[in-house]
Order: sequence, then structure tokens, then C-alpha cells
Amino acid sequence: FVFYDAIRSRGYFKSIMVDNENLALVIKKLRYYARFIVVCLLLNFRKLVEELVAELKDLVAEYQQAFQPADVQEWEMVLQEITAFLQADMPLTITNRPP
Repeated sequence: FVFYDAIRSRGYFKSIMVDNENLALVIKKLRYYARFIVVCLLLNFRKLVEELVAELKDLVAEYQQAFQPADVQEWEMVLQEITAFLQADMPLTITNRPP
């Protein structure tokens, strides 16, 4: 977690914008976000996951507009799977306890 958090807090990928012509760096940025989300899910940092998913969603939209890549459906599927997992992983509230 510390590794990914340091990358984010220091803004290593901040200068890599989708408008950039370097497709490989943009893909690295997308992969970084996906990996960081997985780490946060494993550590149960739900609020941070929600922030990262929102940022990744924006990045995927920009990526699609700028490059029109063949793999954009895969990135959209990643977002759908993360969202589905978050919905299924909601805390359960027990309302009827036995005496």
C-alpha cells in the first residue's frame, strides 16, 4: 500500500495526461490505478477505493476519446467488475437478533 500511496501523493503520474502522445505511459497509468484499487480492496480502504474508481473512470473516458483504442472495452469491464464487487461487498446489518 505504501508504495502505491507514495506514487499517488508524489504525483508521479500527474504529468502523464491522456492528451500526451505516449500511449504506453497512459496504459501504465491505467494499470497503476487498477493495481492500487486491488490493494485497497484487500486492505478494506473503501473510501479510497471509491476515489480511485472515480479517477479511473475519468481516465478511461479520456483514454477512449484521445486514442480510440481496441482495449477500451476491457477497461470498461474492469470498472464494471470493481463496481459490482463494491455493491456486493456492502456491510450486512442484522436487524433481528435471537434472544
